[in-house]
Amino acid sequence: MRLLAAVAALLCLAAPASAQDAQGATSVRGSCTKLVLAGEDAVGSCGGKLTRMTLPDGALFLIFTSGQTMIGFSGRVADEHAQGDETTWPVGFVNIGAPGAEPNAIPARGSCRSGDLNRASAAIVCSATTAQGAFEAAFRSGRSTNR
Repeated sequence: MRLLAAVAALLCLAAPASAQDAQGATSVRGSCTKLVLAGEDAVGSCGGKLTRMTLPDGALFLIFTSGQTMIGFSGRVADEHAQGDETTWPVGFVNIGAPGAEPNAIPARGSCRSGDLNRASAAIVCSATTAQGAFEAAFRSGRSTNR
């Protein structure tokens, strides 16, 4: 899973903010309304961009940023459940990536819920419990940058 986290982090860094690329990445701009990292409030450093990435093996990431650090809530595409315009899935790992540091995949139990990122506005909420504490994020998108 560390390799998947590293691949996701590198692809996210390399992907333009205005593209949906062949790897299955969609980025949206908006506002981060909550970010808790290992139990600590970090909403003040949360970035205005969120990336949803699907890897060829079915791994699914929602990636939030805090400064230059990327926080990915990961699960599996096969575990997604759609209801109306929202999709939910269980989170199995919280992935932390920062420039110059080894990516860290932390086993987790939690879930993510996402509105349709291709709509004008979508709510995205993730929460997970790990041995290092709680990780939570909430984001309200503006318009998808892949249009």
